[in-house]
Formats: sequence, structure tokens, C-alpha cells
Amino acid sequence: AIGGFDECLPHAYDADYYWRLQLEGFQLYFESEAVIQIRVGRVNPTLLSLLRRSRNRFASNYWCYKRYRKYGMLPPPTLKGSLFKWVHLVKKAIRIQGQSSLQNTCWRQALAQQTGELIGQLQGRLTNPCRPYRPRNLKSAS
Repeated sequence: AIGGFDECLPHAYDADYYWRLQLEGFQLYFESEAVIQIRVGRVNPTLLSLLRRSRNRFASNYWCYKRYRKYGMLPPPTLKGSLFKWVHLVKKAIRIQGQSSLQNTCWRQALAQQTGELIGQLQGRLTNPCRPYRPRNLKSAS
């Protein structure tokens, strides 16, 4: 048994679960009739909830990468790329002055998400609450 979802990951727990399944020798297949339900916390999210969700997602992605990179997991977006996108959004603040309320709201939401991404990237690199995963069946991991 590989256990259930790893509670150390606030996001990416499904990716972690599927990595463990494959490393233990299980085959995964595409099922076109499969249905998945994802519950998003808010229909109209607050800026703080957008920031937190983005931070948790990017930190979890990096923690998952730390766990499975030696088995071939591709790296998450670079810190440099996240910083570049954040700086671009901050510079855009000057251009949106006097724009519509909707454009200002969209910009604020994008900035909250991008700030969360940047914080999550840093948090993911500086911390790691997850234990390394060691497959029981090493033949299936190679």
C-alpha cells in the first residue's frame, strides 16, 4: 500500500499520489469517461485568498519536485521567471491608472496571484515539510 494523500502538501497532493503509484509499479491510463470535481473555496475570491492559493500551489509544486526530481520530474517554473512576471505587473500599475474598475480589479487579482507565486517559489526553496519518498520496488523506479 502506498498510503493516501500526503498531508504535508497543501496542493499537488494528487501529483504526489500518482508519482508514488507509478514508482511502485502501477500503470496509469487515460480514462475519457472519468469525472473529477474540484472545489474552489470562493466564487469571488479575495485578494488574500488568491495570494494564499498561489503561494501554496507553487510551494507544493516545488516540494513535490524536490521529492521526485531524481525519478525524472520536470522542474517547476524558475524563480527568475516568476520575479520577471511580478516586476512586469508592478510596472504595469502606472499604465492602468485611470482605467476601468474591471481592469483595475483584474490587475490587482493578477498581482495577488503573482505575489503568491513568488512567495511560494521562495518558500518551496527554503523549506520542505515533506519526507523523501523511497519506492519499495526500486526496479519500477528506474
